[in-house]
Amino acid sequence: MKIAYYLNQGRQKNLYCQIIDDTERVSFSLGQTIVEEEWDSSKNGSPHTESYFTMLTNLNQYLLTKYNELKITETQGALKKLKTNIKTLIDGAGIESISNKIGKKAPHQTMIPTVSQCELAFQRYSGLKKGEFRTIEKDRKVYFRTSDNRLYTIDTYQGLTNRLSSYVENRSYEQLSQMTDETIWSATFEGIKVEKQSLLAKLQQELEIFRQHLPLEEVSKINHLDPQKFLDNFNSFKTSYQGIKFCTSSACSLDRSILFPLVVLSLINCFNPAIFYEYYCAIEFSGEEWEGIVTDENEGEHPTVFFVKTVEQY
Repeated sequence: MKIAYYLNQGRQKNLYCQIIDDTERVSFSLGQTIVEEEWDSSKNGSPHTESYFTMLTNLNQYLLTKYNELKITETQGALKKLKTNIKTLIDGAGIESISNKIGKKAPHQTMIPTVSQCELAFQRYSGLKKGEFRTIEKDRKVYFRTSDNRLYTIDTYQGLTNRLSSYVENRSYEQLSQMTDETIWSATFEGIKVEKQSLLAKLQQELEIFRQHLPLEEVSKINHLDPQKFLDNFNSFKTSYQGIKFCTSSACSLDRSILFPLVVLSLINCFNPAIFYEYYCAIEFSGEEWEGIVTDENEGEHPTVFFVKTVEQY
């Protein structure tokens, strides 16, 4: 599913949203007026202005999450139902109500499902009985190996959020580089504005922390990563952040595997990390390779959605 925002010329409340998936396309007004001079039309599909960043980010999260839920229960017409749902919310309490809607979660939604709950969801997904597959836990993820040697993984918003927050809080550079997706981070950060000097200061701070955490025998390998030399590579960096890929390509003196986690850590700590975790999850689980499952025990007003996909290896 793709989400884009645009200005509908001739309308007083000119901010519109367009959603597209493989079979449908819907558009609707968000009931907001945007000054055209503040709108960057070159960034189609992202939150453009700083004042609207949080609002549109929350809307993105809600749209992606609700769409994932509808794909489970609706065989067709998911986008039309999603449009109706959003219009009802906006017409009733305004687009600002989306933030409140996202914030109201049942207690179990903050808890990571147990392995037995994951197994139950996989049984419902696969139609297999418990003795017909093997459960493997690795790197805080759950996998299932079937008797015909197929490998599956299962995940949830809670589980992925927990891993992301752990990587960030513990500055797990290797995990951020190898176990998270640069493309998703790029989409997550797209549209945010961070002043050049503020971002460079945070990057320099993260680089120094990175150096301090390295074992002594490893320090010699990065002596060429002088902080000033690192910052000099950002001379062409624009006042407003232009996306994680731009940032990566600009810092040519740093190895990508080092720069990538430093950029993520610097940007995510400029704002409320929880916003980015949920948005990352929403983008991840909107991928076509994932199939959502709700178990009988979790059905209700706030069901836990389990996502399953096939994988080649752990």
